[in-house]
Amino acid sequence: MTVNDRLENFVEDQAHAAAFDGFTSRATLKLVPTLALAARVIAPGGSAFLWKGSGREQEMEQDAGWQGAWEFTGLLGVGSGPNVVVRFIRKTND
Repeated sequence: MTVNDRLENFVEDQAHAAAFDGFTSRATLKLVPTLALAARVIAPGGSAFLWKGSGREQEMEQDAGWQGAWEFTGLLGVGSGPNVVVRFIRKTND
């Protein structure tokens, strides 16, 4: 199933708990709150693909709380600018 909705709205429905294998997010909250919300709906082993700009490294370092539920697995550059797609995998033991 594919859903086109804002993550902060979508996670409120308990029927979506750990029901999805992945999601992508663009122009959303900072990294840590985005991953905290996504952890509610992404099944263990699922992926999060976040489009991030130049502040990505700082967001990841300022609050390492995301590491409890997610594993950082890599970056994919987007064009010649500072934007990247960051991939995280939902841990199975949180």
